[in-house]
Amino acid sequence: MIQRYVALLNRKLIGLNFCTFVHVSLSRHDKQNVSAFEAAIKDHPEVLECYAITGDADFMLRVVTRDIEAYDRFLENFMFTLPGLLQVKSNIALREIKFETKLPLTERAE
Repeated sequence: MIQRYVALLNRKLIGLNFCTFVHVSLSRHDKQNVSAFEAAIKDHPEVLECYAITGDADFMLRVVTRDIEAYDRFLENFMFTLPGLLQVKSNIALREIKFETKLPLTERAE
């Protein structure tokens, strides 16, 4: 059941002050294009989470950088260079209300 052990660092104390939720749409949904996108995302440490989602976008990412300039470089030097990218929408987090890592074990499925 234990996937891994980690230390949870306070990202603001180490200078990673900028958190963005990024909605990504692909122009093509063939297996090769989706696999290439997923592999590229896994290679970038700024991307802390990535989910395939339903709705207006294909993927949602949580990206953490030092500041907006670093996020702009992340977009220009990485995201916008990915083939098959149709649209990127950024939602900047103004403040963190709740951040939890423990699972709700009382709601565990039988």
